[in-house]
Amino acid sequence: MSGKYGLPYASFKEPDDPGISIFFRIKGQSYAICSDVWDRVKDNLRAITEAIATSPFRFLKAAS
Repeated sequence: MSGKYGLPYASFKEPDDPGISIFFRIKGQSYAICSDVWDRVKDNLRAITEAIATSPFRFLKAAS
C-alpha cells in the first residue's frame, strides 16, 4: 500500500486492526514477536523495535 519510492499514498488510512506480528527464523528455530497494544501500526512496530533494542538476545536464547 505504498506509492512512489515506498512512501504511503496520501489516502492511506490505518487498518481496523493495527496489531502486527513479525516472524523470522534463526538457525532453523522459528520465532514470532507480536504487538497490539497501540492504536497505530507504526507505534506497534516501534514497540517491537524498542523491545529488541533494549534486550537484543533475551528472546533468542534457543538460537544459541
